[in-house]
Amino acid sequence: MTEERPFSVRSGINPEPHPTPEAAPEELRYFLLKHLKEEYRDSPFGAAEIIAEFLRSPGLSRPFRNPYDPSTWERLYKIILEFEWWKVYDFIEFIYNTSAVPGKHEFILRLNNLFSEQNICYRINREGKIIYSGSETFTTTVERAESALEATGRLTAKNEIHKALEDLSKRPTPDLTGAVQHAMAALECVARDVCGESSETLGAIIKKHPDKFPPPLGEAVSKLYGFASVRGRHLLEGGEPQYREVELIVGIAATAATYLCR
Repeated sequence: MTEERPFSVRSGINPEPHPTPEAAPEELRYFLLKHLKEEYRDSPFGAAEIIAEFLRSPGLSRPFRNPYDPSTWERLYKIILEFEWWKVYDFIEFIYNTSAVPGKHEFILRLNNLFSEQNICYRINREGKIIYSGSETFTTTVERAESALEATGRLTAKNEIHKALEDLSKRPTPDLTGAVQHAMAALECVARDVCGESSETLGAIIKKHPDKFPPPLGEAVSKLYGFASVRGRHLLEGGEPQYREVELIVGIAATAATYLCR
């Protein structure tokens, strides 16, 4: 069973909201509580032991031994509600790694659906890792770039794109400048390979090979390169890039890399 995008997204009926990078809404926390209830067959003590193990607090589970206490799940939920936002995502990865194998696929499917519904900019991949996903458009663009890079054997560039996503996924503080650097390194790597240049910078390659960067693509990539240099490589005090700026840079770099591959 493959995950399908909702009708409204496929049809473009509603404008796509921009995901929130630093949030773990109550709906997500309640989803985790429900999952624990299903996973441990309504045994609050089993669920409490998992939370205790995650928090490295062995004594936490002791008050939850009585399965007939109607307040147990409410008290467990209160603990989850008190998690820092980034701790919620750590807990998700922990749950995945401790869950029974048959339920992992369903957990991923349901969780990613919730991420989409709640406009959360993360996804959980098949290895159980929380990764930055961003908007629907951004995700599609990056996935196409990774597929094109892999299909043409440009694994170094693909790895740079992956590192950009890892930097965006870091919690509690993403490495935004690192994401910019890796995204541009991926594009520069592809440009060098396609144009037969082993040491030139991306800016120099664009000037030397206008056939590979026809207008207005050449001008657009040159401006992107300059913007990325100021906001990612040669940073000035107070000049850190913002989330949306970084997503834009990574997305355009991925699109340009896909174009060059083809």
